[in-house]
Amino acid sequence: MAVYTDKQRRPAPFARCYRRRLRRPTSRQRNGTRSFSRETRASRQHLFSLHEAPGRPVCQLLLLDVLSRLGRARGFRAHMDRVQASVPCRNAMACVFSRSCRLLFYFAVLTLMFFEAVDSLEHVVGVIMVSHSEENRFDIQRIGPAIDIAAEETCRQVYETQLRLTPAYYPHRCSARYAIGRATDLVESEQHVTAFVGPSCSSDLHIVESYAGYRHIPIVTGLGDSFQRTRGQTSTLIRTSYVLRDKARAILAFLGHFQWRNFGIVYRDRNIYYEALFNELTDLAEGLNMTITCKRHFLRNEKTKVVMSDLRAIMADIKECSRGESSFS
Repeated sequence: MAVYTDKQRRPAPFARCYRRRLRRPTSRQRNGTRSFSRETRASRQHLFSLHEAPGRPVCQLLLLDVLSRLGRARGFRAHMDRVQASVPCRNAMACVFSRSCRLLFYFAVLTLMFFEAVDSLEHVVGVIMVSHSEENRFDIQRIGPAIDIAAEETCRQVYETQLRLTPAYYPHRCSARYAIGRATDLVESEQHVTAFVGPSCSSDLHIVESYAGYRHIPIVTGLGDSFQRTRGQTSTLIRTSYVLRDKARAILAFLGHFQWRNFGIVYRDRNIYYEALFNELTDLAEGLNMTITCKRHFLRNEKTKVVMSDLRAIMADIKECSRGESSFS
């Protein structure tokens, strides 16, 4: 029996219990088939020194010890399990407490390992946009830097989310055929696509949105405002631009402020944006007792941005028809 002076601290029953179990050799150690390594003996002595430190809870000490030795926790835990199964503990309450603490510690370690694995995952984001376009002001050469900055500074630093931007570009101009082709190729080549960015062209976005909804993939774009969806239509599309219908409401509100009920419209020909806006104005004007008496088109060179039509003649024509009988041409 050990004798302790006043200046010495008597070890806790929990520490003595583990000391007995670790000191007593197992059957394999008696036969010489296995012995303690220097590293395991050092870990054992460090564990005893923590238990015998005054004023520190046992669970906290064990947790610190386990977390600081994650690299060799698996072998140490296996050895402790074998010793505990072979040698009964004299202090039953201390052993029950130790088992509960160890289960809590193992759960904490597994939780930390799980969150480390989640943080290391990369989210694949497909970027579907036009490249090297002379006509499209929203191609990847102009919008790409903003996407890179958002992925690097906002997602990685603020939200601690790793994004892998996967290009799915198609050349020169808007094309619904190329857009849906790039989207399907990306889904087939990648194991899991988290989201789509783009396309910006309304005609391309309309078909890619249907495919993304079928695959349950979120799609984010800054444009694509030239087509409308019904209220009951389910979609994974997020458009950050203004709503075309709200723009039509603003135009009609301005005309209604001056009591202008009959008006004409002049817009660029062969442009899906203005065609969609005209349809919105026509639909909303009927419910506000307004009438679009006539519409006129003008042509513009897409490369040089020069108007090719005679705007003076067009304005004189529409001024006359908008105040007279309705006329469309």
